[in-house]
Amino acid sequence: MRESIIYYAVTNHPDRGHGLVNGREPQLAIKEFMDKTEELRFLKCPPYRDNMNNLFAVSSWFSLELKVDENGGLSADVPQKFLDSYIVTHSDKRKVYQLLQSTMFIAKDDSLMMTQESASMTDNSFTRDCGTVSGMFDIGKYFRFMVCPFWIRSGVDRVRIKESETLYYLRFHTEKKIKFVPFFMSPKFESLTRHLGFINSNTNSWKPMKYYYKLFKEKNLKKLLLEEIKKNLL
Repeated sequence: MRESIIYYAVTNHPDRGHGLVNGREPQLAIKEFMDKTEELRFLKCPPYRDNMNNLFAVSSWFSLELKVDENGGLSADVPQKFLDSYIVTHSDKRKVYQLLQSTMFIAKDDSLMMTQESASMTDNSFTRDCGTVSGMFDIGKYFRFMVCPFWIRSGVDRVRIKESETLYYLRFHTEKKIKFVPFFMSPKFESLTRHLGFINSNTNSWKPMKYYYKLFKEKNLKKLLLEEIKKNLL
């Protein structure tokens, strides 16, 4: 079977030292249900099996317990610098945040759609108390840091994130077998990708994905990134 190579790396942000140490390769989500002592019939069901094809679980780099006050404010028994480095608040009222566990995925293929979604079949404290905001883009045509955007369910006053437990799923829309290849995110690589945002700073307006796909192709940015990746394979 042909392979689809996906290069991945974690950020080396000076205030987020856990990434390089604890960053993990995504694991097939279906592995959470595999048990040699018990055969689950639904694992053989074609619609389920096809849906789980190339669906991977992304786990947490560290453990963190967040206290949620009635107004949506977050606090934790960790240094404030650590909390500020990893948690961004989008809406206190709606309890929407980002966990800045930053990872980048780049497909060697010219086109490969990737979807980020809630870990709907994973049962842990984070998935019970939180949902993940879904999104999709082509990692063969555009490159950005993936983080964990999440919202806290009603009535939850504590969010418990445990090291190595699943946070969300990544779905790769291809029938090829996925092969992950890690690389070191060099300072040059980070400088090339740090400001690849969605918003036009001149007009303060958002651009559609097709705008960025076209721009990156015209500027030949993927060639530059792949050249830097190949110098820093792990």
